Amino acid sequence: MVASRPRRSRSASAALTTDAASDRDAISALVYTYAERLDAGDLAGVATLFRHATFRSDRRPEVRRGRKEVLRVFTETVALYDGKPCTQHVTTNLIIEVNAAAGRAAARSKFTVLQARPELPLQVILSGRYHDRFARGPRGWRFTDRLILVDLIGDLRFHLKSDPFAPSRETRGTLVRGRKRGRFLRTGRPRP
Repeated sequence: MVASRPRRSRSASAALTTDAASDRDAISALVYTYAERLDAGDLAGVATLFRHATFRSDRRPEVRRGRKEVLRVFTETVALYDGKPCTQHVTTNLIIEVNAAAGRAAARSKFTVLQARPELPLQVILSGRYHDRFARGPRGWRFTDRLILVDLIGDLRFHLKSDPFAPSRETRGTLVRGRKRGRFLRTGRPRP
C-alpha cells in the first residue's frame, strides 16, 4: 500500500504563491530602482542599494564593497548635466530565482542605456547584462552582489568622466574576449 501525501489546503497553496510573487516583486523593484535612481542623477541613492553588497564588472578586476566604494565609482565616472546624466536605462528580460527557505535569490537581466544631449543625438550608448544576488533580511530583500557584463559599447563621451571599464593601472594591456565564459583576458605586457 502506498502512503498518501498530506494534501495542502488551498489557502496554504495560495499563501505560498502570494509569498513567491511578493518576493519576486520586491526583487524586481530593487533591480528597477537602480535604473531609476541612476537616470535621476541620485548617485548616493544608487550606492545605498549596495551598502551590503559587492559591485563588479567583467571589464575590471576590482570588486567594490559597500556604499562608500560604490559611490566613489559613480561620482568619479558618471558625467552629470544639471544633476542628471541625460540617460535612460532600460532593464528587460528579468529572470528571478528565489530560494525562500534560504532567504536568497538570484536574478539575470539585460540593460540598454540610451542617451541624448545637445551634442549627441538620441542613441544607444551601452548594453549588457546584470547578474545579481540578493538576501532577505529583517527589512526585506537587499542586493548582495551585482556583476555587470558589458556586451556592446557605443559613444560614451558624454556619459562618462572616466571609463570604469578601462583596464586599471595594474592590469593595463590589451584585453580580448576569451572563449571561456565570455571573460576578458589580458595579452601583452602591462604598462608601467
